[in-house]
Amino acid sequence: MPAAVASAEGLLALLDEPSDDLKKYALTRLDGIVNDHWFQISSSISSVEALYEDDSFTARNLAALVASKVTRHTTLCLTNADLGFVPQLRVRTRP
Repeated sequence: MPAAVASAEGLLALLDEPSDDLKKYALTRLDGIVNDHWFQISSSISSVEALYEDDSFTARNLAALVASKVTRHTTLCLTNADLGFVPQLRVRTRP
Protein backbone atom coordinates (compact mmCIF):
# COMPACT_ATOMS: atom_id res chain seq x y z
CA MET A 1 0.00 0.00 0.00
CA PRO A 2 1.44 3.41 -0.98
CA ALA A 3 2.23 5.91 1.73
CA ALA A 4 -0.35 8.57 2.44
CA VAL A 5 0.13 11.81 0.55
CA ALA A 6 -0.16 15.09 2.46
CA SER A 7 0.00 17.24 -0.67
CA ALA A 8 -0.36 16.75 -4.41
CA GLU A 9 2.32 19.34 -5.20
CA GLY A 10 5.20 16.88 -5.65
CA LEU A 11 3.16 14.68 -7.96
CA LEU A 12 2.02 17.70 -9.95
CA ALA A 13 5.65 18.73 -10.44
CA LEU A 14 6.31 15.34 -12.05
CA LEU A 15 3.86 16.21 -14.83
CA ASP A 16 6.45 18.70 -16.14
CA GLU A 17 9.25 16.14 -16.30
CA PRO A 18 10.40 14.94 -19.74
CA SER A 19 9.95 11.25 -18.87
CA ASP A 20 6.58 9.77 -19.86
CA ASP A 21 7.08 7.08 -17.20
CA LEU A 22 7.26 9.75 -14.47
CA LYS A 23 4.17 11.46 -15.87
CA LYS A 24 2.27 8.17 -15.90
CA TYR A 25 3.39 7.44 -12.33
CA ALA A 26 2.23 10.89 -11.23
CA LEU A 27 -1.16 10.47 -12.92
CA THR A 28 -1.60 7.04 -11.35
CA ARG A 29 -0.92 8.44 -7.89
CA LEU A 30 -3.06 11.52 -8.54
CA ASP A 31 -5.93 9.27 -9.55
CA GLY A 32 -5.65 7.61 -6.15
CA ILE A 33 -5.73 10.86 -4.18
CA VAL A 34 -7.99 13.03 -6.34
CA ASN A 35 -10.93 12.73 -3.93
CA ASP A 36 -8.90 14.34 -1.14
CA HIS A 37 -6.66 16.69 -3.15
CA TRP A 38 -8.80 17.76 -6.11
CA PHE A 39 -8.49 21.42 -5.11
CA GLN A 40 -4.69 21.26 -5.45
CA ILE A 41 -4.86 19.32 -8.70
CA SER A 42 -7.34 21.83 -10.13
CA SER A 43 -4.65 24.52 -10.09
CA SER A 44 -2.62 22.39 -12.54
CA ILE A 45 -5.50 21.01 -14.59
CA SER A 46 -4.05 22.51 -17.77
CA SER A 47 -1.00 20.21 -17.40
CA VAL A 48 -3.26 17.18 -17.02
CA GLU A 49 -5.38 18.23 -20.00
CA ALA A 50 -2.26 18.82 -22.12
CA LEU A 51 -1.20 15.22 -21.51
CA TYR A 52 -4.59 14.02 -22.70
CA GLU A 53 -4.30 16.13 -25.83
CA ASP A 54 -0.79 14.80 -26.61
CA ASP A 55 -1.35 12.00 -29.14
CA SER A 56 2.06 10.50 -28.40
CA PHE A 57 1.41 10.14 -24.65
CA THR A 58 0.47 6.53 -23.94
CA ALA A 59 -1.54 7.22 -20.76
CA ARG A 60 -3.97 9.67 -22.34
CA ASN A 61 -6.97 7.83 -20.89
CA LEU A 62 -5.52 8.14 -17.40
CA ALA A 63 -5.02 11.88 -17.90
CA ALA A 64 -8.64 12.15 -19.05
CA LEU A 65 -9.81 10.20 -16.00
CA VAL A 66 -7.96 12.46 -13.56
CA ALA A 67 -9.18 15.59 -15.35
CA SER A 68 -12.79 14.38 -15.29
CA LYS A 69 -12.63 13.59 -11.57
CA VAL A 70 -11.25 17.04 -10.79
CA THR A 71 -13.96 18.63 -12.93
CA ARG A 72 -16.63 16.59 -11.14
CA HIS A 73 -15.40 17.68 -7.71
CA THR A 74 -15.14 21.31 -8.81
CA THR A 75 -18.65 21.23 -10.24
CA LEU A 76 -20.07 19.64 -7.08
CA CYS A 77 -18.35 22.22 -4.91
CA LEU A 78 -19.65 25.12 -6.99
CA THR A 79 -23.14 23.62 -7.11
CA ASN A 80 -23.18 23.17 -3.35
CA ALA A 81 -21.96 26.74 -2.87
CA ASP A 82 -24.76 28.00 -5.11
CA LEU A 83 -27.27 26.05 -3.05
CA GLY A 84 -25.89 27.44 0.21
CA PHE A 85 -24.43 24.16 1.52
CA VAL A 86 -20.91 25.49 1.98
CA PRO A 87 -20.45 26.93 5.45
CA GLN A 88 -19.73 30.62 5.44
CA LEU A 89 -16.71 31.99 7.25
CA ARG A 90 -17.67 34.26 10.07
CA VAL A 91 -15.28 36.88 11.31
CA ARG A 92 -15.68 37.69 14.95
CA THR A 93 -15.08 41.24 15.93
CA ARG A 94 -14.53 42.40 19.43
CA PRO A 95 -16.84 45.12 20.70
